[in-house]
Amino acid sequence: GIAHLVSISGLHVTMFAWLAAALIERLWRTSARAVLWLPAAAAARWGGLLAATAYALLSGWGVPAQRTVWMLATVVLLQVFGRRWPWPWVLGTAAFVVVAIDPWAWLEPGFWLSFVAVGLLMWADASRRRDDGADADVANAGDATAAAPLAAAWRHATTAIREGLRTQVVATAGLAPLTLVFFQQVSIIGLAANLIAIPV
Repeated sequence: GIAHLVSISGLHVTMFAWLAAALIERLWRTSARAVLWLPAAAAARWGGLLAATAYALLSGWGVPAQRTVWMLATVVLLQVFGRRWPWPWVLGTAAFVVVAIDPWAWLEPGFWLSFVAVGLLMWADASRRRDDGADADVANAGDATAAAPLAAAWRHATTAIREGLRTQVVATAGLAPLTLVFFQQVSIIGLAANLIAIPV
């Protein structure tokens, strides 16, 4: 169900971190002394990471929550040093840290489902961005017409639906072998349920 979906992706931790960071940044900007001591964006990053860590600990510190925290920590550190890594490096770093702390974690179904799911989603997003870049000229040409606002809204809606369907097909097909190995079954209605559950 939706609880499993949110848990295996670590989405609950990410959402909490994002909300905490947004609140911290907003409050931080109200204090001139605080902004002089540390820029609001940096305070938001570190505060969001600390909030995510606390939330992950309170939620049971499962492997998906750990993966999310270590990925967030990697990204925050990279931003501090002004560096960027390809997403497989960030995901791999999180996997290394999780296994270094708990060498038995890789035996849990949650480890494989979480890391493979996120890897598939990142791969699907990177693929979509490449496709979007290839179609940019066609979209820009359509914006020059008199009905541009309506056309843009329609294109945005169809793109969102197409992206959601594509992501779910990739995740469902990609995780099917693992669910067969770990649970000896694959959900028949999982794809349809996720198409409704994820946007909600």
